[in-house]
Order: sequence, then C-alpha cells, then structure tokens
Amino acid sequence: LLYNYIKMAPSSENETPKLSPADEEKKLGNEQFALKNFDEAIKHYTNAIGIDAENAIYYSNRSACYAGKQLWKESMADAEVAIAKDPSFIKAYYRLSIAQLELKQFDDAIQTLQNGLAKDPDNDLLAKQVRIVRQKRSAAQSAALSSSGGRKQLTESQKKEIMTLQDQTATYNRDLKGVQMNIQNLQRETRMTQATKTQIENVPPAVPLYRGVGKAFVSGTHTEILDSLKTEQENNTKRIKELMDRQEYLERRIQNNNNNLKELTSG
Repeated sequence: LLYNYIKMAPSSENETPKLSPADEEKKLGNEQFALKNFDEAIKHYTNAIGIDAENAIYYSNRSACYAGKQLWKESMADAEVAIAKDPSFIKAYYRLSIAQLELKQFDDAIQTLQNGLAKDPDNDLLAKQVRIVRQKRSAAQSAALSSSGGRKQLTESQKKEIMTLQDQTATYNRDLKGVQMNIQNLQRETRMTQATKTQIENVPPAVPLYRGVGKAFVSGTHTEILDSLKTEQENNTKRIKELMDRQEYLERRIQNNNNNLKELTSG
C-alpha cells in the first residue's frame, strides 16, 4: 500500500517551543526570583541583558530583584532603563515609583506614575500607588512640620498637581455632559424608531410606503422599510452601549481626581 512508503513527520503538537538563549536565562531568573534567591536571579537577568540588551523586561525583572534586596538606587536605575527601552511597559513605571518612594523622592514617584497613567489611564495598580505616595508624602511633611513647629505649606510640585487635576476634571466634566446628551438623543431616536416600526407593522401590505433619504422620499416594501428600521435600532443600541461605557469611564476618572484633590488639600 502507498502509505507504507510514506515517511510520516513527527508530531509537533506537544513539543514545547525552544526558548532563545536570552529568554532561557530569563526563565532561570524567574525561577530563582520565585524562591527569593535574588542574587542568583540577578545573575541570570544580567546574562539575559548581555545577550539582548534591548529587552525592557530583563531590566524590569532585575529591578524587582534589587527591590527585593532593598537596593533602591540600583532598582531605580534598572526601571528607568526599562522605560527608556519600552515606554509602553507599564510595570516598569510601577517599579520605578516603588524605588523612588523608598528613596523619599515623592514628587518624582508621582510624576512617574502620572506618566504611566498617561499610557494606561485605567490602570488600578498605578492609581492606587499614586494615593499611597501622596499619603506617605503628606505624612513625611507633617512629621517634619511637627518637629519644627511650622505650618503645612503646599510645595510647588503639589500646586502643579492640583492645577493639573482641576484642569483634567473640568475637561472630563465637559466630555461627560456631551456624552450624556448624546445618550439622551439616541434613546429618543430609538423610541421614535420603535413607534414607527409598530405603526408600519399595522399597515396593510397593499398600502404604498415611502422613507426619507436626505431631502427625498423613496418608495419601499414593508419588509425593506422594517429591515431598515431594525438596522437603525441595532446601530443606535450599539452606540448607546459605547457611550454608556464612556460615561462610566469619565465618572470614574472624575471621582478619582476628586479623591486625589481631597488628599492633596487636606491636612
């Protein structure tokens, strides 16, 4: 038989893809990091960087190892390189802010987190870290003032943060009003379309029907017009859903900004 002469290729379904030498070092580093063997993990990530110096993940992972050893300057340096290699790598912004916070570089940490949030506005981890940094900055300022008997004054960085948050909130509120108005208009159109469908469904098939197309009226069968109205309703429903998602996003951003403003101006 013919199949007796065909050499079958080995199945590759269960084969594990071979890692590159750099990723193999990363894998070994990850294993050591999970065991909290930070020195060994650092060696492997350093080897990975030696093979591929453009991969932001290797620097970010080594930054995490330095953080595990509480070597904050080294952790900060690697996180900065990771961001420079890949400005869209959000985890690096978080790791840089951790190092800056531990070094009491509060304003720099907040700026780092804001840069990250500009890339990923819905990132809850970064937003939470902003609040933590602000609370620790405020506590540090209060402690310093308590020891000196002075009165709390906002720094120039804090004043700038407040102005930025106020401007953002005003923009979000304007956008929110526009979104809410569009939702109301589409909901009204949907109700009118439904009413029109109901009326047409009750019209005898023999009665000629016309639909408006721009400034003209075009004749159509009952089925054609009902299909057109159905499509219009579906499009409106889809658009309303998109707008309601946008409304929820804007409301969440406004609430976050208001909370941040309260934290900045309290105490």
